[in-house]
Amino acid sequence: MTFTVSDNLGKLIELKMKDGKFSTVDELLAASLLALDTDEGDPADLGDFEPGELDRLLDEGLKSGPPIPGEVVHARIDAIIEAAKRREAERAQAATTHSPAK
Repeated sequence: MTFTVSDNLGKLIELKMKDGKFSTVDELLAASLLALDTDEGDPADLGDFEPGELDRLLDEGLKSGPPIPGEVVHARIDAIIEAAKRREAERAQAATTHSPAK
C-alpha cells in the first residue's frame, strides 16, 4: 500500500524514525494505529482546532528546534523544584535564626 502524507506529517515521521524506537515506517504506523485504536474516545477527534491550525502548530513545533528527550525535561524540572525547595528551606532557616528573641 502506498500513501501520500503532508510535509508536516512527513517531518514528524522522520523525527520519530530518528528516535530509533522504530526500525521501519511500518512499525511506526502500526504503533500509531494501535495507539489510536486503544485510545479512549473517537480516534478521529484531534481536538477543537480550526481548519489548518493543527498543521500550523505541528510546523511551529518542528521549527522550534531539535526535540528534547522526556528524561532531560523531567530532570530539568526536578532540578528546578529541588532548587526551589532548598531556597525555601534556607529562607525558613534564616527567618528562624534571625528572629528577635522575646
